[in-house]
Amino acid sequence: MFKFSSRSKLFFSSLYLGVLVTICTGCFGVNPDDIEGEKYVIYPYDYDSKADLKWSEYLHTHLLKRGGEDAPVFYDVKAKGCHKVYVHLDKDLGHDFVVKNEDDNLYLTAPNVSNMVWLLHQYMRHIGDADDRFPVNDLPAAILSFADTVGDYSFNYRDIYAPPSLNEDLRGVLDLNCIDESWGIWGHNIGITVLDKSDQSIYASIKGVRNSDQYCFTSEKLYHYIEKYIAANFSRTEGDSMNFAILPNDNSLVCQCPGCKAEGNTATNATPAVTSMIKRLAQRFKQHKFFTSAYLTTKVASTEKLPDNVGVIVSVIDWQPNRKANDRQKQELEQMLTNWQQVTKHIYIWDYINNYDDYFTPYPILWAMQDRFKFYKQQGIEGVFLNGSGYDYSTFSDMETCVLAQLMMNINLDVETLIRNYFERMYPVAGTTLADYYLDMLTQWSESGKVMPYYGGISDKVSVYLNPEKFVAFYNKIIRLKRQADEEEAYLLRRLITTLSYTRLELARHMGYRPFGFATLEGNTMVVNEEVYEWLEVFNDDYKVFNLSAINESGDPSADYVEGWKQYLLKPKKFTSLLFETPLSVVCSEGTLPTPGLTDGELGLPVNYYYGWNILPYRELSVTLPAKGGNRLAMNFFSYIRHRIQLPSRIEVYSGGRLIHLEKLDTPLRDGAFQTRWEVDLKGKASGNLTLKLYASGNYHIAIDELFLTK
Repeated sequence: MFKFSSRSKLFFSSLYLGVLVTICTGCFGVNPDDIEGEKYVIYPYDYDSKADLKWSEYLHTHLLKRGGEDAPVFYDVKAKGCHKVYVHLDKDLGHDFVVKNEDDNLYLTAPNVSNMVWLLHQYMRHIGDADDRFPVNDLPAAILSFADTVGDYSFNYRDIYAPPSLNEDLRGVLDLNCIDESWGIWGHNIGITVLDKSDQSIYASIKGVRNSDQYCFTSEKLYHYIEKYIAANFSRTEGDSMNFAILPNDNSLVCQCPGCKAEGNTATNATPAVTSMIKRLAQRFKQHKFFTSAYLTTKVASTEKLPDNVGVIVSVIDWQPNRKANDRQKQELEQMLTNWQQVTKHIYIWDYINNYDDYFTPYPILWAMQDRFKFYKQQGIEGVFLNGSGYDYSTFSDMETCVLAQLMMNINLDVETLIRNYFERMYPVAGTTLADYYLDMLTQWSESGKVMPYYGGISDKVSVYLNPEKFVAFYNKIIRLKRQADEEEAYLLRRLITTLSYTRLELARHMGYRPFGFATLEGNTMVVNEEVYEWLEVFNDDYKVFNLSAINESGDPSADYVEGWKQYLLKPKKFTSLLFETPLSVVCSEGTLPTPGLTDGELGLPVNYYYGWNILPYRELSVTLPAKGGNRLAMNFFSYIRHRIQLPSRIEVYSGGRLIHLEKLDTPLRDGAFQTRWEVDLKGKASGNLTLKLYASGNYHIAIDELFLTK
């Protein structure tokens, strides 16, 4: 899925945890006294400890790999005037790491393998920053000074679900957890334990009928399925500990069978039955940890104290990212955390770091996340899981993963320093430009004071942090810098330019005939600009090269997006209307609402509802068009049943208060997103202003991109 440059290859080779060859005579027999400059000698702290021998050899071996045959690094030799480093793994340490300087000796101690890998790579980076004989630009920034430190991470559990952290080697250097390694059951996934899915007794009873969309958590069969799954796969070695998430399916259904109601279930609260099952499992498997969720039907905290090996994963989906200190959503979250803290000390947060409608447009989340991390730390949160773009690439996720991992270790690190360090070491030519632009987006968003939505289209981004003029200047500059970069950096920039080309297209479509738009307004006609073809060609050619086939969480295909541009925007080349730049209002049950999107040249694409569509959630609405001398009326409708959007059932056109046209539309229910153009010739019927009335199909919304009136 990913291509790694030679800058990364050294990084990955340094993480190999196979058999290490013991080198007890130093650097190939070279006497340290024969080498000028700084010299480093590595020792095991305890010669009787296999772990200390292994990890001291590890540090020595990988410093040699970095510095080459003549590297001034030695193992277990007597030497004067050298930096002496003692490596120690102490499972009873009681802290995440300890750095101690004593009598010109440096002692590095960690309690487990994962912390040790991180600590030793921090030290390698620290050496390389001061001694250019050891190339370390492939490693994340050193966040330790290696002064005396008794260190504890801000959070015990740290996980990022994004492509960079799915790489085992990078995950080791960043000391991140992984759902595949730490959890026997993760997320809404208890269905993997069920052997017979036709067994109706395991499903929720809703109005007296078993519903396979949700589980019954007092079902004996379901309990035994889960019990057998854990016993068969995770209990063979005494003392092994895993985490298990026992969560309802991701919907609002709550079982109302007699057993669940006896536990305390209501029509909206499933916590009693869910925690009842979890307590049984926790008693059965005392070496494991079990987690419920605080989400949808399990937001309400348990009324009983939970066992020591039971915790809760709290979803913060309702607290959208912003920088306000006392917003309502944050206060509600604080109260929910307080309620759960009364019954368990093991609280993890499930947070979100992407716009899930658009993985390709930058989403500058880092300042918001640092604010949230500080809040979580104040609340005594143990662990944080960050839900990113999963296996799908998102723009700047490489940098953001490194910075977020470091912030979860130390919430007080300087974000700007971390951003600049990453970009400037990975992108020697373009790094400063990338860092400057990302920091400028952070500043724009912070100064806007607005919420940055998890779901939304290009208009949301423009209103919060994506200044069109600044983005276009940045996009053009990155293209120029790519020509100056070496092959490795050019490859990384090519992938970045591919996703930024998508953003450039979306920005152009959103701006319509305005500056930076996809067309120029010439009289009453929008004419497509020639440069649009270049942006589309870049995106179309390279999204396949980099496997950027999914635009978003819904999996909307890049191919459909490209085809939408070709068919609905580039094929016509020109769009004519007497209504361009004419403000219109919609009259509906809520009154008169301004809707500038009906005449701004922002045309829709039949990919999803946020691609230029004005969603009108009213049973009836009307729009009055000023007298322009037009005879032909047209509009594009969008239909997507899954999102409750459908063509109107009826359209009426009035002129001078007189009905001059009535049309009932054929609106069959159909899967998928599609676009329909409606046109009517009013020649000889219209005089003066026109009023257009639309009637929704049942409870479905109406979606329109633009109103066209021509002669």
